[in-house]
Amino acid sequence: MNRKKLTHLTVVPRDYQEEAVDAAFNHWLTSNAPMLLVMATGSGKSIVIALLIQQALAKDSKARVLVLTHVKELVEQNYNEMINLWPDAPAGVNCAGLKKRSTDAQIIFGSIQSVWNHCEEIGQFDYIVVDEAHRIPHKDNGNYRKLITLLSQRKNTLKVIGLTATPFRLDGGWLHIGEERLFEEIIYDYSVDRGITEGWLSPLVSKRTQFQINISGVRKRAGEYRTDDLDRLVNSSENTDTALTEIIEQGANRRSWLIYCVSVAHANSVAEKLRQKGIVAQAITEKTPAKDRDKYIKEFRAGSIKCIVNVSVLTTGFNNPRVDLIAMLRPTLSTALYLQICGRGLRKSEGKENCQILDFVENIRRHGRVDDPEIIIHGAKGADDTQETPQYLAKACPACLHYSPIKALTCSCCDKPFARERKIIHNSHADSIEILGRPRRKFKQKDKFIPVRKVTAQPHIKRGAFKVTSIKIEYHLSTGETVKEFIKADNGAISRMATLWWQAVMGTTPPASIDLFCRELSSAKVHRLQTYINENNFRAVEYLVVTPQNDTRTLMLAKDKKFGGLSLFKVIETPA
Repeated sequence: MNRKKLTHLTVVPRDYQEEAVDAAFNHWLTSNAPMLLVMATGSGKSIVIALLIQQALAKDSKARVLVLTHVKELVEQNYNEMINLWPDAPAGVNCAGLKKRSTDAQIIFGSIQSVWNHCEEIGQFDYIVVDEAHRIPHKDNGNYRKLITLLSQRKNTLKVIGLTATPFRLDGGWLHIGEERLFEEIIYDYSVDRGITEGWLSPLVSKRTQFQINISGVRKRAGEYRTDDLDRLVNSSENTDTALTEIIEQGANRRSWLIYCVSVAHANSVAEKLRQKGIVAQAITEKTPAKDRDKYIKEFRAGSIKCIVNVSVLTTGFNNPRVDLIAMLRPTLSTALYLQICGRGLRKSEGKENCQILDFVENIRRHGRVDDPEIIIHGAKGADDTQETPQYLAKACPACLHYSPIKALTCSCCDKPFARERKIIHNSHADSIEILGRPRRKFKQKDKFIPVRKVTAQPHIKRGAFKVTSIKIEYHLSTGETVKEFIKADNGAISRMATLWWQAVMGTTPPASIDLFCRELSSAKVHRLQTYINENNFRAVEYLVVTPQNDTRTLMLAKDKKFGGLSLFKVIETPA
């Protein structure tokens, strides 16, 4: 795409930032459907936003742009970045927390609540840019969706773009998949792995800690651990003292620490004990006055405060490149929250070699490596989830304490062989995130028809690749287990195998893109699924599928004996 020269900006954008902007405007050549740019934490989303705005106004000098986010810190950060890059930008701010109320500026940076409160005064816009788009509720409610609907009625060519480092909801599930999605597709993805490889992001390093917090028995609600249970278990004087002893030892040569706790009381206790041990520390929680919060963050960035202790406050919207140690004393089942926490250490800073991750609560084993996490689909809101055996993704080497994939035969760090049949116990530990793998779990049900609760499909990019390498299909069964199927892609596009699969399963011509393939498949209904192993150890899966066209089809697919997935495609039987 031939873009106009960026004459207003005072910096030279990085190649991938220009690639992201190109992808957006290429998309808008053929569609106004809302779409996503996925940008790893620390890769410069604020600069991409400034580039998007400048390019929009270069194409149409009268275009109006609205930049939305959920917290005042991000509003201020994005606005300041814009002014630093483009000092004469026609921009204003609408955010009650910043005591500013611009409604007529050509470019408005605003918090969603403040802008919604002034929706009758702001007029119409040509573009909406949503920063931290994973904060938009998946269902058709909330101020984001109401405002977008209202502004779409005022301007039927309104273009909506979301930016996020985590393109899935806090409660699990991809933002661009599902019947109630707002965004249609991901049109650009700058990954953590690529950012580290290209030298723009700081590596994350970790290995098992000596202290272990066993969280077995903690109840869950709506797909997350219950705070009251966690507070009783984790927030004890013995646990805090033991963990802090190790944090202080590991952080002796580290400049800026972040510690994540389970409750306000826990955070205050940890901060007080750190001060008693001679560490300059402050706690920031939802109860911290705004004036004190701003003061602590400013001093933390300046280096006069060594450690900030918080309760999921300093995740999105917090930027301090000096952070080189992160300690997790709070377990979570939210993959998005886990990635946002680890992402605080990805920004580079002079003199910073890497960021040490200390995980006392098994978050890394639970979710996998940061550049290829396991996305967890949670239960219904308000439901109490039963306890289940954790499915760990890594194991620690007894010699060097570094972590390797759960099925590795030798340590990826020191090459020491792992003992056979080694039992994994509850350990709180940290790990070398870059080397964690995701083993495929074998499905163990035999000779039974099992109801399928839900089917999800999503593009899959294997580690080290840039384009989509396969389509990952997951059949979520009533037993709580999941059968996974991988269909190979063709250089990021629909492959011949995917075409044959679609024709056999759905009985129609396959969609033109992988995103449409995943979206339409997720809307199909799979009523039951059977697996069996015969005397020759041949595995197969039987589908009973009702397509969106209400066409009932039953077929058999060969199951891959080596990996346990359905990556070997073969139609065995298609009854009339």
